[in-house]
Amino acid sequence: MAAPGKRGAFARGGPSGVIMGAEREIIRRTEQAKAGERPDRAAAKGSKQGGSCMCVRFAFAAALLAAGVAPAGAQVITHRDVGVRMGLAIAVAALDQCESDGNSVSVAVVDRAGRLRVFLQSDRANPHNIELARRKAYTARTFGRTSAEWAKRTTEMPELAAQRELADVIALRGGVPIKIGNETIGAIGVSGSSSEGDEKCAMAGLAKVADQLK
Repeated sequence: MAAPGKRGAFARGGPSGVIMGAEREIIRRTEQAKAGERPDRAAAKGSKQGGSCMCVRFAFAAALLAAGVAPAGAQVITHRDVGVRMGLAIAVAALDQCESDGNSVSVAVVDRAGRLRVFLQSDRANPHNIELARRKAYTARTFGRTSAEWAKRTTEMPELAAQRELADVIALRGGVPIKIGNETIGAIGVSGSSSEGDEKCAMAGLAKVADQLK
């Protein structure tokens, strides 16, 4: 059991107090050992000095572990994301809207990390719509706003124009972020209709899961 004085130091100083106390104790013991060194061991001092320092390091590490000291701010991070079933529901609803309007499109849904989770394509959609849909979704996700809003901002604000040089972004309408409150957890991108039609279908996809985004 630790002495009352040491318990008090822990209460006042927290983990940092334990670290400093352990370090001081190790240094004190090392100095005592050096002071009591016998003459017949003086010749071997140089060869043992490195090993002695290593022992001090190990002892210090052991003291930290015994004190239960962890790096400041260490914690498990939890967050909300777009699951595959939610992404599928969004994509199907968007595809249905566009097909009911007479348009063959591609629909992409990405998660909060910008990774493609779901991709659907109408039977008669053009090949290039695949890439456009994904990039629209990625643009909406990474900037937390519709791809149309981002395109407008980077046109009207010269200091943001360089954002268009980033990989995978595209200044075309049809990308819409998926949000819970102000938190962006993913995005949907639609390509193959008109600019207005693409965004309309994307919005229809989000409306399908609106009750899950509250």
